[in-house]
Amino acid sequence: MTTSLPAVSGTTASDLTARNRLSAIALAAGGVGIVVGHLLTVPSDQPAAAYVAQLAAHRVTGTIGGLLTAIGAFLVVPGLAALLRLIRERGARLATAGAILAGVGITALGTGDAMISLVMGGLVPDHQDLAASLFTLSDSVPLIGLPFAFAPLFVLGTVLLGIALLRARTVPAWIGGLTILGALTVPFSTAGGVRAFLTLLPLGVAFVALGITAFSVDQAAAVLSSRRKLSTRPPMGQ
Repeated sequence: MTTSLPAVSGTTASDLTARNRLSAIALAAGGVGIVVGHLLTVPSDQPAAAYVAQLAAHRVTGTIGGLLTAIGAFLVVPGLAALLRLIRERGARLATAGAILAGVGITALGTGDAMISLVMGGLVPDHQDLAASLFTLSDSVPLIGLPFAFAPLFVLGTVLLGIALLRARTVPAWIGGLTILGALTVPFSTAGGVRAFLTLLPLGVAFVALGITAFSVDQAAAVLSSRRKLSTRPPMGQ
């Protein structure tokens, strides 16, 4: 008895163009989400009582900020596909290794941001004492802060991506340099507020610039492909 596989239609040029553009948009949107989300998030580098009181006073804004940060982090993952398309030959292997490390790291960070935002945002209205206790426990129980232990993977992976961009020379050098700088400033960013916004701004600008560049390259490639099809089409009447 033989089993026949269902026929699978090939991917069309329009499908590839849409996929490429969506990944470029995801990278740019991810950069914006990470930076703006941190600006809205209540800073966690303060005593538990002060943090819980500030979060209770700005619960909606703080929760939205944390979730926006998480969404931005998750959007960067498919956006890395757009970044990799900018690095074809020189630095391609380095970029692939960097994308894997950065993808794993930022996924874990986004998961941690979402977890904290939902749990703390849900506790502060009626259980501020429990929220403060949980906040204090996060410093002494490693399992609670486990997602943030993957931050070095994101930093290392993004640095490798920046180096690969400089080697490939397919984008302006300042974008590759800003990518490296943005990655190196991540460990110095706090968990929210103006300081985190300013610290993460280079990384956000780099992701937006890379997303726009990838989108422009894909758009130019689509236009060129359309022109080639028109030039190879036989004249009417033949």
